[in-house]
Parts: sequence; C-alpha cells; structure tokens
Amino acid sequence: MASQRTRAGWLWLAAYGSVAAASLWLRSAVPVFAIGEAGHDDFLFVRLTYYLGSGSWLGPYNNLTLAKGVGYPAFILAAFAAGVPLKIAEQLLYLGACGFSAWLVRRLSGGRSLPFVLFAVLAFSPLMWTAELARVVREGIYGSLSMLLVMLAAAVLLLPATGKLGRNVRIALPAALGFVAAIYWVTREEGIWIAPALATLLGAAALRVLWCRRHLAGGLSRAVKEAATYLALALIVFGIGIGSVAGVNYWRFGDFATNEFRSAPFLAAYGALTRIEPAQWERYVVFPADARQKAYAVSPAALELRPALEGAAGESWLRASCQHVPRNPCSEILSAHFLWAFRDAVAAAGHYKSAPEAFAFYDRLAAEIDAACNAGRLSCLPPAASLAPPFRWGYVTDALAIAPQGFLRLARLGDGQVGSPASVGPHFLIALFAQLAGPVARTPEASIRLLVSVAPKADVQFFVRSLDQSDHRFDVERIEDDEAGARQFIVETTCLQPSCEIVVRAGASEQAYPVSAFLDGTEIHADTPAIVIKRHPWLNISSAMNAEQHRRDVQRGVAGTIAKIYSAAIPALAIAALVGTILGLLVLPLATAIGDVLILAVVCAVAAASRVGLMAYVDVSLIFGATNLLYLSPASPFLLMFVVLGLFCGGQAIASIYRRRHRPA
Repeated sequence: MASQRTRAGWLWLAAYGSVAAASLWLRSAVPVFAIGEAGHDDFLFVRLTYYLGSGSWLGPYNNLTLAKGVGYPAFILAAFAAGVPLKIAEQLLYLGACGFSAWLVRRLSGGRSLPFVLFAVLAFSPLMWTAELARVVREGIYGSLSMLLVMLAAAVLLLPATGKLGRNVRIALPAALGFVAAIYWVTREEGIWIAPALATLLGAAALRVLWCRRHLAGGLSRAVKEAATYLALALIVFGIGIGSVAGVNYWRFGDFATNEFRSAPFLAAYGALTRIEPAQWERYVVFPADARQKAYAVSPAALELRPALEGAAGESWLRASCQHVPRNPCSEILSAHFLWAFRDAVAAAGHYKSAPEAFAFYDRLAAEIDAACNAGRLSCLPPAASLAPPFRWGYVTDALAIAPQGFLRLARLGDGQVGSPASVGPHFLIALFAQLAGPVARTPEASIRLLVSVAPKADVQFFVRSLDQSDHRFDVERIEDDEAGARQFIVETTCLQPSCEIVVRAGASEQAYPVSAFLDGTEIHADTPAIVIKRHPWLNISSAMNAEQHRRDVQRGVAGTIAKIYSAAIPALAIAALVGTILGLLVLPLATAIGDVLILAVVCAVAAASRVGLMAYVDVSLIFGATNLLYLSPASPFLLMFVVLGLFCGGQAIASIYRRRHRPA
C-alpha cells in the first residue's frame, strides 16, 4: 500500500512538472517588449536596476529615484544574477505562486484532482503571453505577489485548525507571509486594494473558529492566541522588511520612506494644489490654468513652479495628455500626467538636490496654499492629503456603470492575442534592455555582414556613413585571426541604400566603400592599410535563425489556441462559478474541508472584484482608460482560481442536494 502511494505521488509530481515545463516553454516564445524611451516607466526600472547592480543602491537622488519603489528593480537584478531571462523568471515566480495555491487547496480539501486542475488552469493563463506583460513593468510580478500574499494568509489562518501541520511549518508560513507582504508593499503603491480580500479571509476564519470551538484542542482561547501569535510574527517580519528598505533610503537620501508617492509632504502638497476650486470643473483635470494662476498669486512656492508648468516642460506633458485622451480643445494637463509634471517642475525649480530639501519645499507649498484657503483668499475644497481627486458621488455611479466592461475585459484575458510587438526606441537603449532582461522583440532588419581582414600591425577603425543622415545599426565584432596572422572583423550594418558607405580609417587617412559594391559578393583589396573586405558567408546562421523563428511560430500558435479557448470560456465559466459559489454558501456546511475551499473561492472573488472596482473608480476619476488589461492583470489569478473553486463548490452543492433528496427513508 505504501509503495502504491509513493508511485502515485511520483506520478502526480511528474504531472505537475510537465505542466510547469509546458508553461515555461510557451512563455519563452514571448520575448521582452522594450520601450526604450519610457523614462518614467519601463526604462526607469532598467536604470534603477543598473544602479542596484553597481552597488550604488538606486543611484543619484532626483525626482524619479523613489517614485516607483525598489521591489521590481531588485527582482530584475536577482533574475540577472541567476542568469535567468526576466520573463522566464517572472513565469517561475508565477508558477511558484500557483504551486503554493495548489498545495494549500490540497491541504484544505484532502483531494488531489482539484489542486492539479487548479494548477493547470493557472499555469496556462494566456495573460502571461500578452504584449502588456511582455513589457518591463511591475505587473510582471505584481499579480504573482498578490496571489502568494493572499494564499499565505489563508494558510496561516485556515491550516492550523486542521491539525495537519508541524510546528516548523506553522512558524515558517507567517514568516513567509511577512516577507512576501514586504516585497508586495515596495513593488506598487496601491497595495490597499487587497485589504477587502484579507478582511474577508480574517472574518471567515474567525467564524470558522467559533463554529468549530467545541472540537478545538485546548479550547477557543488557545486557538485565538495561536492565530494572534502567527499574525504578530508576520507583522514583525513585514515591519523589518519595509523598515530595512526605508532605512537604506534614509541612509542614502535622508528619506525614511519606501516610496515618495506615499510620503506625507508630497501628498500634502499635491492635495493642497488640487483643493483649489477652479472656475469650471473638468473631469481628469486637477490643477487647471485658472487654479494655477490663483496659486501663483498667494504662494511664493507655487510661483517657483510657473516657469516649468507654463513653459516647454508643461507643453510636453500637455502633448502627452492630448495623445492619451484626444480632446478639442486640448488645453489642460490631465491628472495622470500632472503627477509627473508637478514633480518635474519641483526638480526644475532646483528642489530635488536632496530628499530633505524636496520635502521642505513640499511642506512650504502645502502650508502656503492651506493658509490662503483657511484665510478665505482662495476658494477651496476640504483639506486632502491624497492622490485621489476630490470625491464626487458621480464617480461612484460612473464606476459602477463601467465595472461590467472591466470584468469582461479581465475575463477575456487578452482576447486570444499573444506575443510581443517589436521593441521601440534607439538601438543603444534596446541593447541595455537586452543585456539586462534577456531576449527582446525586434523588427526583422535586412543587413549585410562583411568579413574584413587587416594586416597584423595596421591600426584601423570602421564606421558607416549615410548621406541621407538616417539612423542605421552598425556593429563591429573581432574574431579569430586567420592563418597568416591577419586580424579579422565582422562588420554588420542595416544601411543598405545606395547612399551608404563603409568607411575604413587609418590614422588621418580614410577610405570609403559603397555598401552596394558588396551586395553581389565582391571582394575588395585596399592599398593603405592592407585590408581585404568581402561579404561574409552567412547562409548557415541564416538557416539557424529561420529555424528559431519557426520554433517560435509553433509556440505562439499553441499559445494562441489556448488563449482563444480561455477567452471564449472563462466569461461564461465565471458566471457559472458565481452561481456555484452562492449555491455552496446556501447548502454546504462551512465547518468542514469543503467549507474551507468555499471560503477560498469567496476570498478570490472579493480580490478580483476589489481590483476591478478600484480600477473602474480610477478610470472615471483619475486616469482615463485605467480598466485596461495591464492594470487589471493582478486580478487574473484570483479570477481563474475563483472559476475553478466556484465550479467545484457548485458541483459539491448539487451533489449534496441530490443525496438529501434520494436519502433512504
């Protein structure tokens, strides 16, 4: 019997491993989508990671240094140090979270089929193969961290009552919870969205203890003390984690914070500006022109921002706003961009030389505006210290109106679209992404490769010259010397127009060769220096490149088929899971193993609903289009878990009803 259980265990392990391997194989077909000039987003994380890797923490202090948090750059650096491409590392983290979720369901339910189905459904989530998550952005790990955080909390609150855990595991789980919570907190700013799910979990666990108190070893008081001890341990580890990051920031910059968008001085200053009542309210506009003029008149600190906000920098952010939300007329910076325009203006005024100086300016700005409001020199809304715009009931009704669209967009998981678009930006910036994050998506470029032999002692340089001044890639690679000892180079360029020339420079003299001369395989001998240039035989490598492209086409074809199945099935299955969960709440006993699975289904539903609800509110009040796939993506693991667990609970409820009706008299 024991050997049969061992063989079964190995078979299940092999099944999990096969699913994980297939998931990683499909993810490898989606290289990084690099946006080289996204200085406030994608490239900011790359820059911060390079500073971390150089031992400089987050680099020199400016208005972007502490704007995003250290969590994602630290993950990128860890993947780089491990020699794992970034997107594969993100998938490994995601699969780890999926595996822990399956382990938890196995412990709670006692079955093996349900956890495996859950793992497989999560592992093949097509959202991981979309262009949105191919970018170098925090959402690549944020959904995994969110799922891991909630599942660890569920393990801490639900598993001890089962009596199936050893003491070491009971201590390790809350410690891991605190550690993951700390990473979660320093990765994004809006971490509060997960609070409703955690509150639901805590409330359900408390009710569960009350219902089962007669069967608890040691009684109710002991169970409460154990839960309090585990939660206290998690909070201690969490405090140590975020305190360590804040402490290093204080040591390096004089700012005891993990993220400046959460800092009191910045929030107070931003809230002071946005409380000034404009002549006419406009959605998404928090600091319009007439409010700015009023602020300049009463606040010397605000007046320092005028050259940037009313000058070229402000115009640049205005153009970004107009591209984001086309309007006619388009005359104001929208709130999503004003956050950054404001910080840029403070930096332009010279107040980002250090964190204490920046915070002193923010405090002075807030004090001057609030004093004018309190004295009646400005017509103002109530005080606020938040990034959220002043509350309006209309936002609630508008958010409720678009929330169903957000749910549908989330449930369709990318509408069956997979793969990465070609990276954009200058070649040298794309190269920085590739060096750090691994393979990047590139537009196929026609190029010519030349093999250049140079006399042993000749000192030469190569470069490409284009008469039309267009931008072309040009690379030189030194290879092994030939049999005669001549130095050899491979010169490659994408400049193939008749106006392109390969230039060989030796000292003060140079010689130019039209690229067109080599297109037919010509071999050229130069007099000074002694060089031979000929077209490089690239047939074998081209064939290998074609094979690589064919492999990726096959992978994307498989991924696309899976994505279309998910896109078509998940919306309907989510409705069925909701019905099944409601039926389970009405029929199934909660103080049992199936009750624990039902609790987990409800918690996942609350998490998904909270994210969609928050993004819907943000969409109608702060950031137009916030209910996009990227911002909704952290909710996708919870939605998929809810679908699997809700359908299971619905099936159990139907089976329970059937058994009751057909029970022998």
